[in-house]
Amino acid sequence: MWMQIGHFFDIGRIATSTNGTTWTIQSQVNGGSFQSVEFANGRWVIVGHQMVSGNAQGVIITSTNGTTWTTQNFTSIVGWTSVKFINDMWMVVGHNSSIATSTNGTTWTTQTVNGASEWTDVAFCFQTWPQRWVITGADGVIATSTNGTTWTTQTVGDTTRQWRSIDYSNNRCIMTNTGWHIATSADGTNWTVQESPLGYSQMIKIRFLGNRWMILSSASVAVSNNNGTNWVRRNINTSSNLLGIAYRG
Repeated sequence: MWMQIGHFFDIGRIATSTNGTTWTIQSQVNGGSFQSVEFANGRWVIVGHQMVSGNAQGVIITSTNGTTWTTQNFTSIVGWTSVKFINDMWMVVGHNSSIATSTNGTTWTTQTVNGASEWTDVAFCFQTWPQRWVITGADGVIATSTNGTTWTTQTVGDTTRQWRSIDYSNNRCIMTNTGWHIATSADGTNWTVQESPLGYSQMIKIRFLGNRWMILSSASVAVSNNNGTNWVRRNINTSSNLLGIAYRG
């Protein structure tokens, strides 16, 4: 099953398809917005926020069939921004310096990781020792952990910008910010910051897809075949803002 998420006005939306061509739209979570979706271990997990009595609350909805959903609200958290299933653990990051972890996608443990007001994305980097999670955040801050519980924060690059997206492949993590910089690391501690290969275009996502690195902006993509050292920019002829990228070989 294919799945898309988002929102229409104040209603969180889910669209599903069995062939990628014909889509069925579901309405879920009035007053909400969905930000990220992941499927693993027979379970869909979607995260975002919901407005309750004028206040934003983090929301996680889960399903085993993509049709019937169970909703969990987190009243002390404004919203969740990203969900990943990594190293046999679900991890959700979001506002209020908060993250949540789960081994089954049903029961969640929340914790505060101080250092950034908002955490934006997560990756499990460095499959040679030491293995660690890396989460990206606001104010140029990232946090790393070898167990998903104890975190070490550090500032990388411009402290006025948010590190927005991160991914891992071949013993290298690469992350992008809301300014015009990317950063690469082989150990999660020492980072090399360089100018964006997309110039002043706003970077949306970085992903390792189809044996190559790809950075997406609203109307262009940068591609690297050599560990993110050299990049080729390719413009995309569209009047719409691009928000996501995926690949199936």
